[in-house]
Amino acid sequence: MSAVGQKAPATAGNKRIDLDAVHARIQQEGADALLARGEAAALIAARVKDRHDSARSARNRIAMQLDRARKNGGDATTGGLACVSDGRFTTDEIARWAGREYPGLFDDLPTKPRAARGMLSDRLRLGSDSYCGDVLPGTIDACHALIRQLRDQRLQELRDLERASLERKRQLAANFKKVNTNRRSLWCARSVFT
Repeated sequence: MSAVGQKAPATAGNKRIDLDAVHARIQQEGADALLARGEAAALIAARVKDRHDSARSARNRIAMQLDRARKNGGDATTGGLACVSDGRFTTDEIARWAGREYPGLFDDLPTKPRAARGMLSDRLRLGSDSYCGDVLPGTIDACHALIRQLRDQRLQELRDLERASLERKRQLAANFKKVNTNRRSLWCARSVFT
């Protein structure tokens, strides 16, 4: 605490970081606001610091996690974190990464809609195996509606698969009976002639 009873600003190396100024810049610039590594680490550490952490150890821990995520690149599936050419992060990337690492703590940070990229390949053919570039819904209600729609589609396809599997088993059983009947006939015919 400083002399006037307010929290001392966070520091990154020798540079002091005013979290209120960082928040104001994020509110003004939105999801495109650029944050230096120290600013991002201080922003995240302020929210995830536990009782065993000092402010400095929390920032250092988060800064190391940011460095590891940056090495993985922008691939969200490997826990990566994309940065711009000068090494700074967008608020959108920080919100996405921090929200995945610490769910629920960073929902107030501004984000942009993301394009869903993926290859669908499973035992069930859920469409084509080519690139899918749909933009995700922007509201929670739209996300919930999409989830319900996809769940219903998946359940219908599972029912169809189960019906096809039962039909295939019936065909195999009928073929087995036919082959077994032919074998019995052959066996009976052999025993009569010997």
